[in-house]
Amino acid sequence: MFRNFTFILVSFLMVSSGFGQTNNSLGLEVYGGRPMSGAVIALGEQLQCAITYEDPPLEFAGDLRPVCPGSLMLGHRRGRISFSYQKTGNTLEIIRQLLAQHSAAGNAGDFTVIQTGDIYNVIPIRYRNKAGKPVEHHSVFDTRISISLQDTNLQYAMEAICKAVSKANSRFNLGLGQTPLNAFLRMPYSREIVDEPARDVINEILAIYNQALKDHNASILLTWGALTHPPTSTQERQSYGFGFRKISLQSPDSMKMRVVSQQPMASAVQLLEKRFGTLITYEGPPYLCPSDLLGATCLRGGIINMDWDKTYSVEEVLGTLMQARIEPRDVPAVFTVEKTAANRFHVYPVMAKDEGGNLVPRISIMNQQISFSTENINGLTFIELICLKLSLLTKEKVVLGPVPEKLSETLSKQISPSISITNQKGRDCLSQFVAKINPDISWQLLFEPSSKEYRLILYNSTD
Repeated sequence: MFRNFTFILVSFLMVSSGFGQTNNSLGLEVYGGRPMSGAVIALGEQLQCAITYEDPPLEFAGDLRPVCPGSLMLGHRRGRISFSYQKTGNTLEIIRQLLAQHSAAGNAGDFTVIQTGDIYNVIPIRYRNKAGKPVEHHSVFDTRISISLQDTNLQYAMEAICKAVSKANSRFNLGLGQTPLNAFLRMPYSREIVDEPARDVINEILAIYNQALKDHNASILLTWGALTHPPTSTQERQSYGFGFRKISLQSPDSMKMRVVSQQPMASAVQLLEKRFGTLITYEGPPYLCPSDLLGATCLRGGIINMDWDKTYSVEEVLGTLMQARIEPRDVPAVFTVEKTAANRFHVYPVMAKDEGGNLVPRISIMNQQISFSTENINGLTFIELICLKLSLLTKEKVVLGPVPEKLSETLSKQISPSISITNQKGRDCLSQFVAKINPDISWQLLFEPSSKEYRLILYNSTD
């Protein structure tokens, strides 16, 4: 059993692996805060090896963002990594190629990799300071420690190592989080550590545990990661949370997806849409239950883990997504998927939580039939009119959210001399209209808890 982290990490992360693969190649796609962390997890599973990861320090305001509108809680600025490689390549070289792709994408931090036996350590070597200037970084795990560990166990050894690093380092505090607690308590460890880098000692403990797993023919490996908290104005030292992670040793070539997001179903849909090249629109549930919120304005979020046979069609994968395991278990909604008249797939909730936390039937907003006629209006006004009609029908406020500048200009110039809509579903009316302007335009209807309204988000699915 793994001991839980004692700190809270709020992030947005989409990781998919196996996409775009051929007989000789594999690929992965990551979007969100800490994209390198997600890429390392996916790559470790594909290559079936332990790749450790540590965050670069967070100082530059441009590398941070509010976790949701109006929140004082900060998270990592989102980034993207799209990476493919040859399965037959050298592991160390493959990781170096991933690091180069990360830097080329303009993501926060620059990294290097070193190999210690069967363990590969991804280490930050540069970060941006408060002025936004790239500066050299010396890893917290380069801190040299001296401690006596006699007749103890792996759990106590890790606790002592983290305390020693924090004591010897003036800039960073290292807290121990997730460990295989029961197993670590049972495994003896004795060692006199004299002026050694903390990383070497931790890797030794990792190697001991992984050898035990191998001896028992286990289907997992262990690796580790260290994540930074965005700093607060009262902090003198930046904190790292250290924890171990499991790597599955089964089906390395299977299609896998892990999504960590405030709205995980919306994020999963967008990722599948991009990778399959098929437009998939999405309508989210309302978030009315206090247990689904962090404060009054932020969603608690969740995690989706799923895998599927690589021969599946997009329709079969979406069916699998509807049955995917979502954590935490008390999900805010139950979803279904339909193929629409606009030749797209549409995911929407059929049940959602009420204020008391009970799952109750939900009538889709975008499935409502609307009718209206108008003349000489531009594209933006037409979409705003669809939102107004849906608001009047459902008694739920629907507004057009921020539109990307280029798309906004295109819609503003699109003048329709005469439009007549009769008993057409809102989703089909919207999708057919934007398809005439750009067939790659997709949309999502997302609930905003701070204003208790739905926002229609338009975007180019190929971006």
